[in-house]
Amino acid sequence: MEGSYGVPGRANGEEAESGFGELLLGALVEVFDLPGLLRALSTAADCVGADSGDGVEVVADEQAGQAISYDPEAETYVVLTFDGLYIRVPAGNLRELYAMDPRDGGFDAVWPRDDTEEEEEALSSQLANSILHKGYAVIQLWNSPKDRQAVNSFTHSMKDWHLPSKKYEACFLGQNNFTKFTVVPTPIGDESSSTDADFEVLQAYNRQLNRTALLLEPWAEDLGVKVWGRMDGYLRVPLGSAREAERLRPPPRPVRQPQPKEELGEEGAEMDPDLLLHVAFLERRAFMAMCLIDNSGGRLRLIPRDDLEMDIVDIPLSRNKLVVINTALFGHAYEPAGNWSVLLQTWMLNEPPREELDRLVRLPPELIEKRVHVASAMVNYPGEAWGPQCYWLESVLATDAQVRVPQGRFDIDLYYAEGGKYSTAIDEGGLSYTCHGAFSSDARLLFFDSDKFGLSP
Repeated sequence: MEGSYGVPGRANGEEAESGFGELLLGALVEVFDLPGLLRALSTAADCVGADSGDGVEVVADEQAGQAISYDPEAETYVVLTFDGLYIRVPAGNLRELYAMDPRDGGFDAVWPRDDTEEEEEALSSQLANSILHKGYAVIQLWNSPKDRQAVNSFTHSMKDWHLPSKKYEACFLGQNNFTKFTVVPTPIGDESSSTDADFEVLQAYNRQLNRTALLLEPWAEDLGVKVWGRMDGYLRVPLGSAREAERLRPPPRPVRQPQPKEELGEEGAEMDPDLLLHVAFLERRAFMAMCLIDNSGGRLRLIPRDDLEMDIVDIPLSRNKLVVINTALFGHAYEPAGNWSVLLQTWMLNEPPREELDRLVRLPPELIEKRVHVASAMVNYPGEAWGPQCYWLESVLATDAQVRVPQGRFDIDLYYAEGGKYSTAIDEGGLSYTCHGAFSSDARLLFFDSDKFGLSP
């Protein structure tokens, strides 16, 4: 890949040289020709003033991030590194970061820090373009060491770990898996639902996966999918031993006796329900998103389908990366180095089959964080009433009636209640818990051909 990642507010292709005042402000940058160590701090405010206080020492020439402020008197920048720390760097030792292929440790796009509409639109376009042309995309995140520490603390406190059946493991956890998982519920909106501070930090990562699904939604048709929702998150950490894997894996199901075909139907005879669910998952999954929260290196191997003439893709593992994979093209093998790593993953799903939609009585979880604020609305009055006075006149004169909605109506899935749970006057059953009103003009009532529809005049 050639060129730079770009700078907000500057034309594409216009590059900034090192050491020239504020030209690098807002740019993605890297430190060069600065031997020794730098003190990295947890907040930008700590970088102003003397190099004192808490912090960690980092190798200067290995740092990269975004230049977020400039001190003209000291001729230094404050840089937020990709590891979520703040460092102060002389202007002469800072230069614009050039784009690097994700296979070499780079990324395709950067998660917006300010959450502006322009930044989100740019990220949405970059994300979709990378997936369309390569089958995957890598996004650089900005989460801090404090965030990682909170997630690690929560993870160490967890006891409810699982492994899928061996025959399904590769589809969920990848080939040659040596991790276990626990399910993290999908957060709804941006409001906290727990008093556990560490869990709420984990849910902040989970909300990034929500937003990733929303960023892909406008491009779904170009990508050949329809992003309908997402699965709950899988929080993955290394297994302690092979013995732990044996303990966590579900026991084999007893052999089921074949059931008569007249009970199950021709197609359903002798079908394993777990297999049916697994096939449904394989048919609906569109993208897999993997949030690399903490690790000590390693690789994520993307393995193309056997019938595709594509090479295996090896992506080096590092913290603060989000990888989105087109599962129609690639399987994966997650191979972290060292004894500890934390990964949060999910799947974006296609719309379910029509017959499954018919069974649903609720819509999928709301992923949208931004809500519409209605400033004004105009009513289209029924019965050709052009204004509230006419509508009121229709109502008080009983021009038409309100009726219970029969069970054959199109909205049965959302409103139908078995046994008449929502009936108020008479518990008749099979009716909606809402009333629908219908108003018609005199002319339409007079000329209505009731005989044609088998109705009384």
